[in-house]
Amino acid sequence: MFCDICGYTTLSRTLSPADLQPLLDDYLRACSAVIVESGGIIDKVMGDGILALFGVADAKADHAMQAVTAAAAILEVKDEQRSQWQKAGPDSHLEIRVGVATGKAMVGVIELSEHRTYTALGDTVNLAARLESKASPGTALLSANTADRVTGLFRTRAKPALELKGFEDAVTAYELVLGPPNDGVFLDEVKKPTSPETPKKTPDGAERRLTPRQPISLYVRYVADGKLREDVSINVSEGGMFIGTDEEPLPIGSMVVIDAVIPSESGGLPLVLVGDVVRHPGSGEDAGFGVRFVSVEARSSD
Repeated sequence: MFCDICGYTTLSRTLSPADLQPLLDDYLRACSAVIVESGGIIDKVMGDGILALFGVADAKADHAMQAVTAAAAILEVKDEQRSQWQKAGPDSHLEIRVGVATGKAMVGVIELSEHRTYTALGDTVNLAARLESKASPGTALLSANTADRVTGLFRTRAKPALELKGFEDAVTAYELVLGPPNDGVFLDEVKKPTSPETPKKTPDGAERRLTPRQPISLYVRYVADGKLREDVSINVSEGGMFIGTDEEPLPIGSMVVIDAVIPSESGGLPLVLVGDVVRHPGSGEDAGFGVRFVSVEARSSD
């Protein structure tokens, strides 16, 4: 997780060091406290920015939930301290951005000459940094992997086709919306049901899903690499589907628009399903890829 103050360079020019330093110290202390309370560790403080890591000390911990909990708390810290900043000057507005990404990273001690530092490296770290820089002031952007792991616990809004520096393909991110989880599925505000890609586990290890997969074969058409593909689903749930294919599966994170026909008493309900690719098959599974739905729309049957 990266968090950063928006327009800090301008603030540092507006306020004197004597006025700015106490405000910054209070802000960093408050942010550090909620990160630690949420189960994270402070990797480094970079001026007005913080890089925090989750799931390092305990790989079995629900680190995605911890990180998003910390992100939500940091947004509340901003609201609590905003009045203090405004008292320092009419143009002193505290506004922050947060980026959270979930995935693999190389964590350890890096040595450069006489300098030693403990940090994390890899695409996941870069993605969190790019999401933070892309977030609107006062918001947090979550990667698709993060959002998928906090289904039903936090309210989010899909932000598809974001172009991030250093990433060739556009990505879908999810803006954290403070408040109770959303109870409905809307085009611009999506509650991501537990999909085939994020099974829940009971104490005995049996698999449980809020929206169980059903072995339904649907004829689906979608465009990949500029070419129309026609395949059949292997299973479907309220939150997604697994599409079987003999061709190369779409890369993780790819956006996909699917034309599908759902069997009904009237002969078939044509739908447009918009989603992103969240997984590839494991050992022993059918060839294909898993898609998590972002939106579902009825389309004209003409």
